[in-house]
Amino acid sequence: MSGLRFIQKIALLAIFTAAFVLPFLNLPAASAAQTGLSAQTGDYFQNLQNQQNALRTQIKEKEETLKKLQEQEKNLNNQIKTAQKKETTLKNQINQFDQRIQKLAVDIEITETKISQHQLRIRELNLEIKRSEEIIQRNKKNLAELVRTIQSYDHANLLEILLRNKNFSDFLSQTERVQQLQRETQKRLEEIKLAKLKLGGEKTETESEKAELERLTQELDGQKAAAEIKNC
Repeated sequence: MSGLRFIQKIALLAIFTAAFVLPFLNLPAASAAQTGLSAQTGDYFQNLQNQQNALRTQIKEKEETLKKLQEQEKNLNNQIKTAQKKETTLKNQINQFDQRIQKLAVDIEITETKISQHQLRIRELNLEIKRSEEIIQRNKKNLAELVRTIQSYDHANLLEILLRNKNFSDFLSQTERVQQLQRETQKRLEEIKLAKLKLGGEKTETESEKAELERLTQELDGQKAAAEIKNC
């Protein structure tokens, strides 16, 4: 009886290997298609990546613009401080007033640039969230299929399956690959866990970006109101 159980275990390991190890390993495109990771899947993630790259380029451009504006703001602040040290004359007062108006205009540009930057970052984070959610769903689907197939083999006549094969040594050679299956299954579980953690962080960061965007929008409204008063 124990010999029969041993044979059944060997057969089960071999069947698992043939059904699941090859699709999960780095094999040719035909094997990848068995897991559902088709060219269409690759295109989906590539499209997300292209969109993210475009957004990151725009964010970098905003950063460069922001640096230039902040340099202008610094120069205007220095001019205002220098003018305040000079003798109080009507001309100096007019110059200071003009400089403050210029600074306020630069401040508005800085705030608008920051707002645009945060809007782009939120869009980028939304794409990251889509990627993480898709990875989680695809890994869950693969694991569910694995479990269903294992359950179906539990009810099969394993001895009959084994005897139908001409080469018993082929079954024995597959046992080592089963360990690869186990590692791959564990890897997918870890990927789901890490993707969920990443997703949580991305959602938190998105909320933070939205809060900062709201603050900057209110700041911009205040700056524009101040500019209107000074222009009156």
